Amino acid sequence: MSTMTPYDCYKLYLGIKMHFTSPTYDFTKYSGKVNAKPETFNKRRDKWFFVKLAKQYAEEDMLDLIVSNFLANDSAYIATLLNAEAKDIMLEYKRKKQALTYIFSTEIDSLFSKVEFPDDLLRVTKGANPPLLKSVYAKEISLETFVILNELLGFFDMFSEKISDTFLWPAFRLKCDKYKSFLTFNKKKFEGILKEKLHEHSTNTAVGN
Repeated sequence: MSTMTPYDCYKLYLGIKMHFTSPTYDFTKYSGKVNAKPETFNKRRDKWFFVKLAKQYAEEDMLDLIVSNFLANDSAYIATLLNAEAKDIMLEYKRKKQALTYIFSTEIDSLFSKVEFPDDLLRVTKGANPPLLKSVYAKEISLETFVILNELLGFFDMFSEKISDTFLWPAFRLKCDKYKSFLTFNKKKFEGILKEKLHEHSTNTAVGN
Protein backbone atom coordinates (compact mmCIF):
# COMPACT_ATOMS: atom_id res chain seq x y z
CA MET A 1 0.00 0.00 0.00
CA SER A 2 1.56 3.28 -1.11
CA THR A 3 1.03 6.30 1.11
CA MET A 4 1.13 10.05 0.60
CA THR A 5 3.00 12.59 2.69
CA PRO A 6 0.75 14.93 4.69
CA TYR A 7 1.94 17.81 2.50
CA ASP A 8 1.03 15.96 -0.72
CA CYS A 9 -2.33 15.10 0.83
CA TYR A 10 -2.85 18.79 1.58
CA LYS A 11 -2.02 19.78 -2.00
CA LEU A 12 -4.39 17.17 -3.39
CA TYR A 13 -7.19 18.32 -1.09
CA LEU A 14 -6.59 21.96 -1.99
CA GLY A 15 -6.56 21.20 -5.73
CA ILE A 16 -9.82 19.27 -5.61
CA LYS A 17 -11.43 21.90 -3.39
CA MET A 18 -10.47 24.62 -5.87
CA HIS A 19 -11.73 22.48 -8.74
CA PHE A 20 -15.21 22.13 -7.25
CA THR A 21 -15.53 25.64 -5.84
CA SER A 22 -13.85 27.81 -8.48
CA PRO A 23 -15.47 28.28 -11.90
CA THR A 24 -12.04 28.87 -13.49
CA TYR A 25 -9.73 26.29 -11.89
CA ASP A 26 -9.60 22.87 -13.57
CA PHE A 27 -7.85 20.10 -11.66
CA THR A 28 -7.23 18.02 -14.78
CA LYS A 29 -6.05 20.91 -16.94
CA TYR A 30 -3.52 22.04 -14.33
CA SER A 31 -2.61 18.48 -13.25
CA GLY A 32 -3.70 19.31 -9.73
CA LYS A 33 -1.00 21.95 -9.30
CA VAL A 34 -1.72 24.57 -6.64
CA ASN A 35 0.19 27.42 -5.06
CA ALA A 36 0.96 25.79 -1.73
CA LYS A 37 4.34 26.05 -0.04
CA PRO A 38 5.60 23.56 2.59
CA GLU A 39 6.27 26.32 5.08
CA THR A 40 2.70 27.56 4.73
CA PHE A 41 1.39 24.04 5.28
CA ASN A 42 3.53 23.56 8.39
CA LYS A 43 1.99 26.67 9.96
CA ARG A 44 -1.61 25.56 9.40
CA ARG A 45 -3.66 24.79 12.49
CA ASP A 46 -5.31 21.89 10.69
CA LYS A 47 -2.01 20.31 9.65
CA TRP A 48 -2.57 17.31 11.92
CA PHE A 49 -5.77 16.37 10.12
CA PHE A 50 -3.70 15.84 6.99
CA VAL A 51 -1.13 13.86 8.97
CA LYS A 52 -3.90 11.53 10.17
CA LEU A 53 -5.52 11.31 6.76
CA ALA A 54 -2.22 10.37 5.09
CA LYS A 55 -1.84 7.51 7.59
CA GLN A 56 -5.45 6.36 7.26
CA TYR A 57 -5.73 6.06 3.47
CA ALA A 58 -3.60 4.64 0.70
CA GLU A 59 -2.53 6.99 -2.07
CA GLU A 60 -4.73 5.15 -4.59
CA ASP A 61 -7.83 5.83 -2.45
CA MET A 62 -7.15 9.45 -1.56
CA LEU A 63 -8.43 10.96 -4.82
CA ASP A 64 -11.69 8.99 -4.64
CA LEU A 65 -12.12 9.91 -0.97
CA ILE A 66 -11.80 13.64 -1.53
CA VAL A 67 -13.71 13.81 -4.84
CA SER A 68 -16.63 11.72 -3.57
CA ASN A 69 -16.99 13.81 -0.43
CA PHE A 70 -16.96 17.10 -2.33
CA LEU A 71 -19.70 15.68 -4.55
CA ALA A 72 -21.70 14.69 -1.49
CA ASN A 73 -20.97 17.81 0.55
CA ASP A 74 -20.00 21.11 -1.04
CA SER A 75 -17.78 22.08 1.90
CA ALA A 76 -16.14 18.71 2.74
CA TYR A 77 -13.96 20.07 5.52
CA ILE A 78 -10.73 18.18 6.06
CA ALA A 79 -11.76 17.10 9.58
CA THR A 80 -14.90 15.39 8.26
CA LEU A 81 -12.83 13.23 5.89
CA LEU A 82 -11.54 11.31 8.89
CA ASN A 83 -14.94 10.04 10.02
CA ALA A 84 -16.71 6.82 9.09
CA GLU A 85 -19.34 8.58 6.98
CA ALA A 86 -16.65 9.95 4.65
CA LYS A 87 -15.33 6.42 4.10
CA ASP A 88 -18.85 5.14 3.39
CA ILE A 89 -19.32 7.92 0.82
CA MET A 90 -16.07 6.90 -0.88
CA LEU A 91 -17.04 3.21 -0.95
CA GLU A 92 -20.43 4.05 -2.48
CA TYR A 93 -18.66 6.22 -5.06
CA LYS A 94 -16.35 3.34 -5.96
CA ARG A 95 -19.33 0.98 -6.20
CA LYS A 96 -21.05 3.30 -8.64
CA LYS A 97 -17.96 3.52 -10.81
CA GLN A 98 -17.72 -0.25 -10.98
CA ALA A 99 -21.43 -0.67 -11.76
CA LEU A 100 -21.80 2.37 -14.01
CA THR A 101 -23.16 0.49 -17.03
CA TYR A 102 -25.81 -1.29 -14.97
CA ILE A 103 -26.80 1.85 -13.08
CA PHE A 104 -27.16 3.89 -16.26
CA SER A 105 -29.18 1.18 -18.02
CA THR A 106 -31.63 0.62 -15.16
CA GLU A 107 -32.07 4.32 -14.47
CA ILE A 108 -32.83 5.03 -18.13
CA ASP A 109 -35.53 2.34 -17.93
CA SER A 110 -36.93 4.06 -14.85
CA LEU A 111 -36.92 7.49 -16.51
CA PHE A 112 -38.60 6.26 -19.67
CA SER A 113 -41.30 4.46 -17.68
CA LYS A 114 -42.52 7.84 -16.40
CA VAL A 115 -43.16 9.49 -19.77
CA GLU A 116 -44.84 8.68 -23.05
CA PHE A 117 -42.18 10.46 -25.09
CA PRO A 118 -38.51 10.58 -23.94
CA ASP A 119 -38.23 14.21 -25.10
CA ASP A 120 -40.68 15.12 -22.34
CA LEU A 121 -37.92 14.47 -19.79
CA LEU A 122 -36.06 17.53 -21.08
CA ARG A 123 -39.02 19.83 -21.63
CA VAL A 124 -38.90 23.11 -19.69
CA THR A 125 -42.41 24.53 -19.34
CA LYS A 126 -42.77 28.16 -18.27
CA GLY A 127 -39.39 28.13 -16.59
CA ALA A 128 -40.16 25.14 -14.35
CA ASN A 129 -37.62 22.39 -13.73
CA PRO A 130 -37.92 19.63 -16.35
CA PRO A 131 -38.73 16.06 -15.22
CA LEU A 132 -35.13 14.88 -15.69
CA LEU A 133 -33.80 17.57 -13.37
CA LYS A 134 -36.51 16.85 -10.82
CA SER A 135 -35.49 13.18 -10.87
CA VAL A 136 -31.85 13.87 -10.08
CA TYR A 137 -32.76 16.45 -7.43
CA ALA A 138 -35.00 13.82 -5.78
CA LYS A 139 -32.16 11.24 -6.06
CA GLU A 140 -34.39 9.00 -8.17
CA ILE A 141 -31.46 8.80 -10.58
CA SER A 142 -27.76 9.18 -9.89
CA LEU A 143 -25.62 12.19 -10.60
CA GLU A 144 -23.60 9.91 -12.87
CA THR A 145 -26.57 9.13 -15.13
CA PHE A 146 -27.50 12.81 -15.30
CA VAL A 147 -23.98 13.90 -16.27
CA ILE A 148 -23.59 11.11 -18.82
CA LEU A 149 -26.91 12.01 -20.43
CA ASN A 150 -25.75 15.58 -20.84
CA GLU A 151 -22.48 14.39 -22.37
CA LEU A 152 -24.52 12.41 -24.90
CA LEU A 153 -27.32 14.92 -25.54
CA GLY A 154 -25.94 18.32 -24.52
CA PHE A 155 -28.94 19.92 -22.79
CA PHE A 156 -27.24 21.97 -20.05
CA ASP A 157 -27.13 25.19 -22.08
CA MET A 158 -30.80 24.83 -22.96
CA PHE A 159 -31.66 24.30 -19.29
CA SER A 160 -29.67 27.40 -18.31
CA GLU A 161 -31.46 29.45 -20.94
CA LYS A 162 -34.99 28.33 -20.07
CA ILE A 163 -35.08 27.44 -16.37
CA SER A 164 -36.24 30.34 -14.18
CA ASP A 165 -34.33 29.21 -11.08
CA THR A 166 -31.16 31.27 -10.75
CA PHE A 167 -29.91 29.72 -7.50
CA LEU A 168 -30.10 25.92 -7.29
CA TRP A 169 -29.68 25.06 -10.97
CA PRO A 170 -26.56 27.21 -11.65
CA ALA A 171 -24.82 25.76 -8.58
CA PHE A 172 -25.87 22.23 -9.47
CA ARG A 173 -24.73 22.69 -13.06
CA LEU A 174 -21.30 23.81 -11.85
CA LYS A 175 -21.02 20.65 -9.76
CA CYS A 176 -21.99 18.52 -12.76
CA ASP A 177 -19.60 20.32 -15.09
CA LYS A 178 -16.80 19.85 -12.57
CA TYR A 179 -17.62 16.18 -12.06
CA LYS A 180 -17.04 15.50 -15.77
CA SER A 181 -13.29 15.69 -15.17
CA PHE A 182 -13.46 12.63 -12.89
CA LEU A 183 -16.25 10.61 -14.53
CA THR A 184 -14.70 8.14 -16.95
CA PHE A 185 -16.94 6.18 -19.32
CA ASN A 186 -16.97 4.80 -22.86
CA LYS A 187 -19.06 7.34 -24.73
CA LYS A 188 -19.71 5.07 -27.72
CA LYS A 189 -20.86 2.25 -25.45
CA PHE A 190 -23.27 4.46 -23.52
CA GLU A 191 -24.61 6.00 -26.72
CA GLY A 192 -25.43 2.45 -27.79
CA ILE A 193 -27.24 1.75 -24.53
CA LEU A 194 -29.30 4.93 -24.85
CA LYS A 195 -30.24 4.17 -28.47
CA GLU A 196 -31.26 0.64 -27.49
CA LYS A 197 -33.43 1.93 -24.66
CA LEU A 198 -35.04 4.51 -26.96
CA HIS A 199 -35.85 1.76 -29.45
CA GLU A 200 -37.31 -0.48 -26.72
CA HIS A 201 -39.43 2.39 -25.41
CA SER A 202 -40.79 3.32 -28.84
CA THR A 203 -41.59 -0.33 -29.55
CA ASN A 204 -43.37 -0.83 -26.21
CA THR A 205 -45.30 2.42 -26.67
CA ALA A 206 -46.43 1.34 -30.15
CA VAL A 207 -47.53 -2.06 -28.84
CA GLY A 208 -49.37 -0.43 -25.95
CA ASN A 209 -51.32 1.76 -28.36
